[in-house]
Amino acid sequence: MITFISPAKGFNNTKIKAKSKPQMLDYSKEIMKNLKKLSSEDISTLMKVNDEIAILNKERFDSFNFEHDSLPAIYAYNGLQYKNINIDDFDNKDIDFITKHLRILSGLYGYLRPMDCISPYRLEMMTKLSLHGYKNLYEFWSDSIFKCFLKDLNKDNTLLNLSSDEYSKTIIKHIKTYNKKIDNTKQIKFVTCTFKVEKSGKLKTESTASKIARGKMLCFITKNRINKFTKLKDFTEDNFKFRQDLSTEKDNFIEYIFVKTK
Repeated sequence: MITFISPAKGFNNTKIKAKSKPQMLDYSKEIMKNLKKLSSEDISTLMKVNDEIAILNKERFDSFNFEHDSLPAIYAYNGLQYKNINIDDFDNKDIDFITKHLRILSGLYGYLRPMDCISPYRLEMMTKLSLHGYKNLYEFWSDSIFKCFLKDLNKDNTLLNLSSDEYSKTIIKHIKTYNKKIDNTKQIKFVTCTFKVEKSGKLKTESTASKIARGKMLCFITKNRINKFTKLKDFTEDNFKFRQDLSTEKDNFIEYIFVKTK
């Protein structure tokens, strides 16, 4: 089972050394060529950010050098999901497991392993950056990220989605196309964990609660060496409980619903 998550907008400094280079640097360098052409005003408009953030990222893009990448991705990203992975509590065996079983999707780097080296940047996958005739990053990356997953999948052919819709969209249509072409027993199982909060008898998906739960789920998977998606039902962190009655499965697309009652 390969789990994938979204990146984060914030970054940490760390003394931990990266162990590998991103696999899709040729794509990343083409994107960066276009980003370096943007003014801070262009960045503000394109990314819908304030002037301070636009100036910061203009400076990042102008000085960006892939040869100087140094931060391992799993340690570098700083956001609610990443904080709740508790990576600083991982031992060497935990790092080995997560390196094998986790991937991070990125608008700039495409497909990252946890210990791949990256530099601070801001580029969400939904950004409508035009390059080489493509109107956005989804078109630019096309099925290239999905093909990386195909190389890494093990015999059970299971992908676990702990990302936002913005990033899972990058591969879903390609999985559907792929599954239609092959025997049912060899099709990819696409499992999504959805976390809902019950308030006044109604179920709602809250962004903050979901990000925290995704991080805790990844920690749970790593610490317990989980490699079968059915074992995810045992997750009870932060008072979430699996709800079989709400969960669904159709054409190898499975959604596990976890509910937290306040």
